[in-house]
Amino acid sequence: MLAHLDAAGTAEVAELRHAYRVPTEIMELALPLLGVVAPDVAPPVAFRTGAAAPRIERVDEDDLVTAALRQAFGLATEEGLLAVILPDSLVPDLSGHSAYDDGIPLLSPRRAKGLEFDHVVVVEPALIADGETGLRELYVALTRPTKTLVVVHSRPLPDELSTPKPD
Repeated sequence: MLAHLDAAGTAEVAELRHAYRVPTEIMELALPLLGVVAPDVAPPVAFRTGAAAPRIERVDEDDLVTAALRQAFGLATEEGLLAVILPDSLVPDLSGHSAYDDGIPLLSPRRAKGLEFDHVVVVEPALIADGETGLRELYVALTRPTKTLVVVHSRPLPDELSTPKPD
């Protein structure tokens, strides 16, 4: 961008490192991914503290959708915005369930980028992390909440993910 500015020679580039939206407790889970997807970027410093530690729930594959919806419906009783972030490959599994009809957005990580929610349920990180941009998209998914993060999975979590003790 600097090359296209009239003042390119005098412009200063400053890296913004303070994360005001994502609390420390949630950022600690996501930060190991940043070192892999953007090793030249200094990790953000989370400004806020006091959120609950992320909850990790491992379930049988047959129970994945039910568990994710159970978590979402439980969080729907809390004040604030809620979203379920899941890989595109699971969206057909959720058709016929009423989460979307009940006002709970079902988003891919790409569609969630740039948005923030008070509460987020991330479904099957291993499937999100699969592919060329997967770990980057998983980082996006994990850094959308401002208060509560619940991760529901049946497959092993990606090695890059620093995991707290499961519920």
